[in-house]
Amino acid sequence: MTRLKTHTRSTLIPVVPALFLTLLWGCTTVCHSAGTRTTGVGPIVGEPMGTIPIAPATSKSVLSRFAIETTGSDHEVRSIGILKRADSTGVDGYFSDDSADDDSFIFSVRYCQLPDDLAAAATFGEIVGDCVRTGCYEDFPGLGTTTSFLLVGFRMWLHGADSDQDLQSLVVMPTGPTLNQVLIAFNGSETLNNGFVYRLQYALVPSALLREIIVEDEEPTSIEGVHFSDSLTGSGDQRYLGGFSFARVGSDAHLKSVSVDVGSGTATFHDDDGGEILRWRIKYYVPR
Repeated sequence: MTRLKTHTRSTLIPVVPALFLTLLWGCTTVCHSAGTRTTGVGPIVGEPMGTIPIAPATSKSVLSRFAIETTGSDHEVRSIGILKRADSTGVDGYFSDDSADDDSFIFSVRYCQLPDDLAAAATFGEIVGDCVRTGCYEDFPGLGTTTSFLLVGFRMWLHGADSDQDLQSLVVMPTGPTLNQVLIAFNGSETLNNGFVYRLQYALVPSALLREIIVEDEEPTSIEGVHFSDSLTGSGDQRYLGGFSFARVGSDAHLKSVSVDVGSGTATFHDDDGGEILRWRIKYYVPR
């Protein structure tokens, strides 16, 4: 049985309702969004493997859900991520090995527009970094004390023209030796040989406006999917993803699916066989 541990931290202020935005390939729905890249389309490096058109009104929005899954069998990973376009008119998806011309996958996102007080106080930004280790830290002064980190988009990809890898861990998590850092990890069978590049899109919001919730398993567990719906706090359209951490216990392996949904309280990180033995942690925020 999976045993969950939940941590909360908050400073209370009046709640301001959020505008909940969800995105579907080519249209808007109430609950979710999805897009598909067809087999045999897309370059190996650089351009996105698929795109979801979205409305410009989402410029002040952050992630509540992302999901990336192959439509065929699991495989090694060269590039993975979800990035919002600079003009906020589309979301690009990435999931490929070293032969992207035969990859096919489905990806979906849900973005929640920040309430007026959070949007006015938020600073949106982007960082591109180059990591020669299994993981690297980015410094954000005041993070964890006066400022909170909300995830807007991320992408990681290996160096090397013919490089892909089995994955041990995938992490974007505000954490680290000090409170003002975000850990980015893309650890696998080739990370130390090649290194990787990462790109983060984020919003920094004063911590006084948010309540922080961290959900994690107390011990490594053999599971195919993570379920933490019993530990959710706040309204589903006002939960904002702050970070995620998935780490296999034991050997690295192919990847079939990775997802986090703080609206419903579910997540995945597994290959075709499922039953991964994982250490996992998810951080999200609700307005106060």
